[in-house]
Amino acid sequence: MVRLFNRHHTAAFLITLVGSTALTTTAQAQSITPADPATTVQQAGNQYQIDGGNLSGDNTILFHSFDQFGLLTGEAAQFSNPAVVENIIGRVIGGDSSIIDGLLSVGGDANLYLVNPAGVLFGENAQLNLGGSFSASTATGLAFGSEVFDALGTNDFNLFSGVPTGYVFANEVASAVVNTGNLAVTAGQSLTLLGGQVINTGQLSAPNGEILVMAVPGENRVRLSQTGSLLGLELETLPETGEPPGVDFAIATIPALLTGAADLGMATDITVNPDGTVSLSGSSLQTPVEAGTALVSGQLEADNGGNIGILGEQIALVDASVDASGETGGGTVLIGGDQLGQGSVPNATTTFIDETSVVRADARDNGDGGKIVAWGTNLLRIAGQLFARGGNNGGDGGFIETSGLTLLDIRTTPDITAANGAGGLWLLDPANIRIVDGTGATNVSPTNPFEVGALTTDATLGVELIESALAEGGNIEVRTTGDTPGEGNIILEVPLDYDNADADSSLRLIAEGEIQILADITDGQATRPEIRIGPDEVPETFEVPDPNDLDLTLEANEQITVDGDISLGDGTLIIESFQGDINVTGNLITSSGDVDIQASEGSVTISTPIQTAQARLTESVEFLTSPLGGGDITIQADGAVNINNIVTSAISAGGDIFIESQTSIQVGEIDTSTLNGSEIAQLAGNVDLIADSDIVFSSIDASSATAEGGEVNIESFDGFVRGIGVLLPSSTTILTEGGNTNGNITISHNGGSTETPFIIGGGSAVNGTEGDITTGTLTLSDVVIEEPFDGGEDIGNIKILTEIAPSPPPPPPEEEPEEPDNVTDPLVDEDVRSNPLPVDVGQSGTSTVEQQFAQLEDRLTSEFNDYLQLDLDPSTETVELVNAQRQLLTIQQQTGRRPALVYAVFGLDGETDEAGNVLTIPDPSAPLELFLITAEGDPVFIALDVTRQEILTMAQRLRRQVSIPTRAGRRDTSYLRSAQQLYQWLIAPMQTHLEAQNIDTLSFVTDAGLRSLPLATLHDGENFIIQNYNIGLMPSLSLTDLTYQDISNVSALIAGTSTFVDQAALPGVPVELDAIASEWTSKVLEGSAFSVNQLKGERQQSPYGIIHLATHGEFNVGDLSKSYLYLYNERLSLDQMRTLGLNQPPVELLTLSACQTALGNRSAELGFAGFAVLAGAKTSIASLWNVSDAASAALMIEFYRQLQESQPIIKADALRQAQLAMIRGDIFVDGDQLKGLGEAQKLPVELVIEGQRDFSHPYYWAAFSLVGSPW
Repeated sequence: MVRLFNRHHTAAFLITLVGSTALTTTAQAQSITPADPATTVQQAGNQYQIDGGNLSGDNTILFHSFDQFGLLTGEAAQFSNPAVVENIIGRVIGGDSSIIDGLLSVGGDANLYLVNPAGVLFGENAQLNLGGSFSASTATGLAFGSEVFDALGTNDFNLFSGVPTGYVFANEVASAVVNTGNLAVTAGQSLTLLGGQVINTGQLSAPNGEILVMAVPGENRVRLSQTGSLLGLELETLPETGEPPGVDFAIATIPALLTGAADLGMATDITVNPDGTVSLSGSSLQTPVEAGTALVSGQLEADNGGNIGILGEQIALVDASVDASGETGGGTVLIGGDQLGQGSVPNATTTFIDETSVVRADARDNGDGGKIVAWGTNLLRIAGQLFARGGNNGGDGGFIETSGLTLLDIRTTPDITAANGAGGLWLLDPANIRIVDGTGATNVSPTNPFEVGALTTDATLGVELIESALAEGGNIEVRTTGDTPGEGNIILEVPLDYDNADADSSLRLIAEGEIQILADITDGQATRPEIRIGPDEVPETFEVPDPNDLDLTLEANEQITVDGDISLGDGTLIIESFQGDINVTGNLITSSGDVDIQASEGSVTISTPIQTAQARLTESVEFLTSPLGGGDITIQADGAVNINNIVTSAISAGGDIFIESQTSIQVGEIDTSTLNGSEIAQLAGNVDLIADSDIVFSSIDASSATAEGGEVNIESFDGFVRGIGVLLPSSTTILTEGGNTNGNITISHNGGSTETPFIIGGGSAVNGTEGDITTGTLTLSDVVIEEPFDGGEDIGNIKILTEIAPSPPPPPPEEEPEEPDNVTDPLVDEDVRSNPLPVDVGQSGTSTVEQQFAQLEDRLTSEFNDYLQLDLDPSTETVELVNAQRQLLTIQQQTGRRPALVYAVFGLDGETDEAGNVLTIPDPSAPLELFLITAEGDPVFIALDVTRQEILTMAQRLRRQVSIPTRAGRRDTSYLRSAQQLYQWLIAPMQTHLEAQNIDTLSFVTDAGLRSLPLATLHDGENFIIQNYNIGLMPSLSLTDLTYQDISNVSALIAGTSTFVDQAALPGVPVELDAIASEWTSKVLEGSAFSVNQLKGERQQSPYGIIHLATHGEFNVGDLSKSYLYLYNERLSLDQMRTLGLNQPPVELLTLSACQTALGNRSAELGFAGFAVLAGAKTSIASLWNVSDAASAALMIEFYRQLQESQPIIKADALRQAQLAMIRGDIFVDGDQLKGLGEAQKLPVELVIEGQRDFSHPYYWAAFSLVGSPW
């Protein structure tokens, strides 16, 4: 017995077996001779009966020892065993190879392991007859946990139990295993051949099971997983001591085994050449059979979706048929490694698949295609066929990876198609790659599959293979993984021209280094066809050529250069660099597809136009049978954005344009209009230009000939806005006129703080526009705007917004005497500051923490009182600190929750007016201050070295990043950077205090600018904040009623409408109302019944504790009269909310399921955060932006379900649970069904989609915020 040594030197290669059992056979074929008295062999003619043996301590393993073990043609050996035996170990210790040309049988279902360190060969007549698994190996030991069974020496059998967990190969070179026979196991079992060299020219069969053919380098151990799968097998280098010694006889090489077989009269189809290489019958290849070589020919079948592994250092498939197909789904085939060269499977250095070999992992009838990986670290050469097809009657294509880390020679296109499903994925994963002409064949020796004539530094891929795969509807991903400078690059050297008329294909180029597109990428129909129709030739219908679909992604860690043209159909173009610049000199054109360009830490420079228009009409046409719109364009950069013209103008709808820079934007002409003179014109696209610094553009045309003009929003946080051109032949710089509805124009600039006016007409030199600004309804021409301008409430409004320069602060007061030493201060956390700040408790003008808290509450309460016109009783006292903690303690005792108040405010300048009130001048450099109040313990004050401007810029950026629908559609995660930074500023400094008190509910009381922050998206690097806490927002504690009331028996008034006079339809409202009404005792007002008078009347008749309004709401810039709730055919401004009488008695919960709040605007935030107080409700739930109708309905339905089921009922917890269900993907749309909410909800036709869509992106759930009491 030998114990495993605990020190491991793990090799870089890992492998995994399916099937936890294997058989090993070693003996010479002339006879079976026992080597242990416990084993008896009885021969009767050609039959050998093997009995006896040694049992393990648990009686489940039977050990046999043989001096020789072999079978001649026609002979058979039968292992008999007790019923309790699960594994039979047969070792051969005499030093002769086992040459077996007969039948091996085992009684019952026991597994058979045949181990002969001197080599094993199965002749053409070799067969198996057993109910378990079979393994043949040339190992020198078998591992059982920490114990090792010595294949040659003395063992204590009582120490072994269970199944073998590994094979030990102690010699520097292990003997070979050759199979030319027909070896098969029953369904679900495994078949394993392990040796220093392995050749198979026969048949291996394991239906619905696993086949492993592995050439093991010497002095290694193959460790098996107890789960019995390929993914649980790893190869590790043996420790220096502690393993069984190597053999003391000659190692059996392939030529030696073949010579031994020939001496016994056994013919094989393997020829040993004079130079020591071998050749297979019918092949001219001369394959070296060095240690670690696996040569596979013949048939390997793991039918019904089993698994096959062919592993080693050098692998060759010659005239091989490898099949892991299944009726209901394909299996897995690993040749030389696993996906991306990762996992536990060992990677081959060289892998070769010849032109006569076929590898299959198809789904034959139904189900998805399987997985095929072919890997070669130095060289991968494939001339054969690879198939991972979806089922004929349903199912998607599978996954095929062909990766040569250094050199690729792929001459055929893998087949990942699906007759009735989506195409699969073809992945290539080299260190560097060049896409070259033709099929990209490299200089590889035609006779030696492992020898490369001229090894290059880059892998190459023939462009014809890419075009072929795309034409069949497949998806291709080329991903480089270079980890040293100069590696990880992708270069397209030749034009890529494809034609996949009816296929949804995608091409993703993902580089660890750079991407260079040096030639064109074109789609045959993507060049914006002109439709010429004479004035006397207008047909009733006209067919627009359908563009091809190709989604193209260029994603690099470093710089991306596009010198060639990219011309797509209606697929999506994504260009993203994480650490480098994006430079485009070629034209970017899509017929109607979206364009998304992001440089996370670099700049974007595009010197040619971007165009997503579908077609151009030269004359009028009445109707098009395939009217497509322009695609959306999104461009984001950490650095500057410099772009030529952008055109998303189209026949039916112009595409939206969103450009964001953390520095500046410079762009040429922008055109999102719909076509003039066409009766089929529809919505023009919206334009958003957002930058921290200056924004310069030529002109913007967002007009629509017959329908709605687009919205234009231009925001410069710390710079000027300049429109330097005009739309010829007019004198207009910005146009949003529509045939029936005009678009709004909003421009925000920083001229106010520097007293730089915004000049319309001749003002493009500094801050303004060269020409007019017009919406059709309103035109501004030759105007100098020095203060914020709002054109009115009508649709087609123009707003010019800016910060008003603050009045100079009063002179500093005389120096006050120092405070006494016995002043009680809160805990001040100095560790958070990188530098001490001139803002501290003792410096803020207050003498005690109680006074500071009262002063802060009074300031915030007064701010809301003034805006909301609450007319609070002057005698109303501000909540004192001791009362605040007492309220929190009461809630803690009533609910079992542990709440905290988090005040996030910006340090003031320390000056006071004559009444002693702190002046609230919005200083951009004011530092962030956090004030943590809990039910027990001292308050915690934390001042951070981060300014108001830094916080608000990041908050606005996060809000924009998570509120764009197109980002949600492609599962964009660029918001994480902002979300994690804000978490570090707002939450991390308090983390130890929160954890020490087991806080689980956070109510934020914030300064202006943070009230429209989607708090739920704050992220700690692993989880969103709502995955750890209930969260909510309060205007101030003094304006919030924290008393707890069980609302389980409260009735609800549920109202809403799906259609509006001047707002977009909400087709999901009926589904939402019906589902919520089924959860609560309720009254429903729907459609025309949803009116102000009806709401008033119902509230007067019954004091509903819950009011749910499924309707549009807007919290806009300006006073309360500028913000609205929209009813069926009327709107209710916020200054009229009190007329509904919701405060008599106060409503427990008021919900708005479809509203939006102006980004970062103080008055809009006051309306949003003060809505509950204004309406007379203890708690309100509303959304910060318009969310998709299906997602709103889903969240609201789940919220009310959680509200009904939770005990005790906690409103914040119910909202959190609904949001978590969306994050997890538990709630999703499947065709016309909304699922995951208990009973599936049937969706209206407007919300039906193809396939499935979940709501895990923050766009769908983070907009919903709880304001007021979380209880």
